[in-house]
Amino acid sequence: MAGGPSAFQAERKHLAAELKRVREGAGLTTREMAAAMGVSQTKVVHMESGQRGAQPADVAAWARAAGLAPEEAGRLSTRARQLQTDVTNWRQAMKEAGRSGMADIQREWLVLEQLAPVQREYQAVLMPGLLQTAEYARQVFAAEEEGGQDLVSAVAVRMERQARLYNSSKRFEFVIHEAALRWRVGPVDGHLAQLDRIRQMGTLSNVYLGIIPLDVEAPIWRYHPFVILDGPADYEGPVEVFVELLGQNVVISDPVAVERYRRAFRQLQAVAVTGSEATAIIDAAGERG
Repeated sequence: MAGGPSAFQAERKHLAAELKRVREGAGLTTREMAAAMGVSQTKVVHMESGQRGAQPADVAAWARAAGLAPEEAGRLSTRARQLQTDVTNWRQAMKEAGRSGMADIQREWLVLEQLAPVQREYQAVLMPGLLQTAEYARQVFAAEEEGGQDLVSAVAVRMERQARLYNSSKRFEFVIHEAALRWRVGPVDGHLAQLDRIRQMGTLSNVYLGIIPLDVEAPIWRYHPFVILDGPADYEGPVEVFVELLGQNVVISDPVAVERYRRAFRQLQAVAVTGSEATAIIDAAGERG
């Protein structure tokens, strides 16, 4: 994905700072706040550090524990609801950021990805950013038609993000449609190098690589790619979905909506092939490159 969250993350940090101010104003420790809310201390720490998206119900419980007046509690809950889904015009964000806008967005992804132990991504027409070669990434960034952007820095940061793939404590699950393997980005030699990159990454023990064949019956209709920053069943960190549209990014943290994307990913995963079957499709795409 080319874009990334910006104003959304800043606003979440502001809400987190206010929650901390409210707790301290009430004279409560993080342990006492956790006990009053009936949650873990870790969750409280994550909420007021901005690492965990503050859900409206949690914010309401926080306000009650701190003894806030109804109007003040309502204001905080409203802010939390507004942060359930955020739409950012990333082209405008890049313009405001200046020459290094594209690279800055990649740096935001670098920070966000470090927090999540599990990352799931579905791509229909492009290679996932974490699996792209430098040349493929350069072609993708150049195609955004943002003249003057520092492509070299943007590509370098994207390559830096890929170092996480070699961290065995992290889990990555990629579901890619066969069309993405066949749609050539750049010259033939670059296309073949990208396919080889996909083969190599599929051999890592912490990477799941599923390819959806062109001739399989579609379980659902999903026209847009998405990334889920997630964790195991007992994970208490932030869980968010990032959807990239033409010129905009949608950041979703509402639990119901997040679960819909999880379910969609599982459905897509169910019709994907792996191992030697996936390799055969990659090889076939190369033969026609």
